[in-house]
Amino acid sequence: MLEELSSHEWKAWSLKHDGAITAALFLKQFVDEKVQWMHIDLAGPVWNDKKRAATGFGISTLVDKT
Repeated sequence: MLEELSSHEWKAWSLKHDGAITAALFLKQFVDEKVQWMHIDLAGPVWNDKKRAATGFGISTLVDKT
């Protein structure tokens, strides 16, 4: 798949609002089929301007709190 994409196509992808799925499909090319993995896009709410630090929003959904 990657060999078939021209640099023009890569630039066009970056202009759309499908960054999360594009990143996941790109990363999938490098992961063995036997490995369970996921791509989580936290870019939207990751920064809190008031505290000037990363919020970690969404990570709690992956952590076992029991």
